[in-house]
Amino acid sequence: MVASLPRLEALAPKVIKGAVSSRQDRAVAPRSIVPAHSPQHRGAMLQESDADAELHLFVIWSAARIEEKRILADIRDRLEVRCVHEVHWSPELVRQNYSRFYRGRLVPPYRNVRLNKGNGPVLVVTALDRSPRYEMRETLHGPAVVNTTLFDAKNRYRAWTGPGHLVHGSDTAAEAARDLMLLLGCDTGDYLDRQPGTWDGVIRPMRRDLSGARGWDSAGQLTGALNCSVDYVVLRGADALRDSADQRTGEVELLTHNYIELIAVTNARPLLRQIPRWGGQFRVRIGDRDAVFAFRFVGDRYFDPDWQRAVLDRRELCADGFFISAPEDALETLAYHALVHSRALSELHKEGLASLARSQGRPAWMRAARGGPQRIKSLLDGLLAEQGYAYVRPRDRLVFYNFHTVGARWPDARRTLAHVQASFVRRYHLWSGEARAHYFAARDLLARMAPWARKLLWRGRRPRPGFQAPTTHDLAKAQPASPAAAGDLK
Repeated sequence: MVASLPRLEALAPKVIKGAVSSRQDRAVAPRSIVPAHSPQHRGAMLQESDADAELHLFVIWSAARIEEKRILADIRDRLEVRCVHEVHWSPELVRQNYSRFYRGRLVPPYRNVRLNKGNGPVLVVTALDRSPRYEMRETLHGPAVVNTTLFDAKNRYRAWTGPGHLVHGSDTAAEAARDLMLLLGCDTGDYLDRQPGTWDGVIRPMRRDLSGARGWDSAGQLTGALNCSVDYVVLRGADALRDSADQRTGEVELLTHNYIELIAVTNARPLLRQIPRWGGQFRVRIGDRDAVFAFRFVGDRYFDPDWQRAVLDRRELCADGFFISAPEDALETLAYHALVHSRALSELHKEGLASLARSQGRPAWMRAARGGPQRIKSLLDGLLAEQGYAYVRPRDRLVFYNFHTVGARWPDARRTLAHVQASFVRRYHLWSGEARAHYFAARDLLARMAPWARKLLWRGRRPRPGFQAPTTHDLAKAQPASPAAAGDLK
């Protein structure tokens, strides 16, 4: 017997109250945001009696469904199964869905993962682990702290189903929240409200692709998915993410720890046909329009990397349900952007700086905003010196860098050279985009015709910029890695 299941929608996150007014107060105040690598980050929010319980999921790809009864029986013996969904993807979006889920090739032609995993309906099994245990284990991407029950079960099912990683399982509650949002379109709290009891043995079919596969219904739906999936902060353009202002077309600038994950979750398309190595501009479909986003990540030198980390650490959840910079960071990063990433200080920048300074009660910045760029730069120089930050040139050569403002040697000559570099980068991306598409199409065809050659074709792949692998510091803290630590094929 098979019953239908209504489409699940993402809930808007709750607003964090009690924002602290100054940087010094914020340093000693309770954190309003759970650290990115903690077991509870983006995990299930349960009742007090179930505070330690975590919601996890397994995905049995269609090529492994010959063993589904055996796998389901084993999961029921070890965990509290909440529901089993049979998810039907649109045939034309199967390769795109696989690529986004596994953070693989994120522009056409998508990698043909269905060669070994299948392209039929998949089973998504949600289960509650009431006594989670975390230990260090060796994963496909190096040592990481994982939920041992889920990790061992996933490896056991993969051994049963043969080569090809035909069963996926979440290693942490954070990864489960990310997978749940993409596969079923809801967060863990919403899902547990809809599935309060144990599974009744009925497999429930549903027809849906990954969230955002054909675009996002609203900006709120997009930010809800981001909140469950990746650490980010809106640097500029927050008005365009408010549902009441969806008609606006201003660029939205996001900063993240993980560039590839951000692209995968948003289903963004690069403006220059292929994904820029050091961040850049993308199109994201929201409603009936294409919104322009600029994606930046820690280490791309859009501004000082230490400052980037601090801005992400101090981010705050606004009333509209997405993360914005803390008030001081919003003012100071806008001043940096207006001076360093612009040819001249515009009236729009002056108005924005004056408004932020007025709301924060910072008279020195108010006077500087009414004055000229030299007064703003004087305050910015003092800030950077005090915090130990520096002016840095972005690795994205398409970002304007004002050599005159930062006091570089031979600014005119360097500006001319930078213009030549930017022109070359634009043309290179346009030309190489077509070449790469033909190359990958030919490589996938060879892999399909000669399976023995697949290992040779995919040897020597290097980590991409923005890929957040577990660090020694993360492992020493004995906390689970975030879903951003996963690679292409898990």
